[in-house]
Amino acid sequence: MGIYLLVFILSLTTCTGPVSAESQISISVRLGSSALLPCDWRKVSSEQSSSQSPHVEWRTFTETVLERRGEELYQSEEYKGRVDVPEDQLLKGNCSLVLKNVRAEDEGVYKSYLVVKQKKESVPSKHVYLQSVELSVDEILVMKPQSESASNTGVIHTLSSIIIFIPFSLGLQSL
Repeated sequence: MGIYLLVFILSLTTCTGPVSAESQISISVRLGSSALLPCDWRKVSSEQSSSQSPHVEWRTFTETVLERRGEELYQSEEYKGRVDVPEDQLLKGNCSLVLKNVRAEDEGVYKSYLVVKQKKESVPSKHVYLQSVELSVDEILVMKPQSESASNTGVIHTLSSIIIFIPFSLGLQSL
């Protein structure tokens, strides 16, 4: 006589605590809106002295999107005038990338790095990995009433999955 076994396993993964260096956050935004790609350099660097201006770099697979060190700001041509890491926030440890007027071609993975200058001039700067953010762009434009004041900043998604095992026969014999 066979025994039927039904197993349900529910697996939820959420970002409730600090994000590890190996995690990837997913953010989805509407076309034309603004996105905030989170980043905090304080969790990673004990080497950064308070006398130095933090130097942060955001990259995609193909290019450097932005670099910020104090008042110095570099923006790639494709992102010129649309990206920033506000200097006042960077000094507080917040290296989140603000991306305005999101385009379909902005979709992809963005990685942030803290650039740490080495003590010896002959040694190149070290790039310390901070965060990876996957940006997806919803291309459906939604018309909003003029009076609506809600922010259209991106939403952070967490991963969740449900694994269901279908009933099966173990074919065990009576002992």
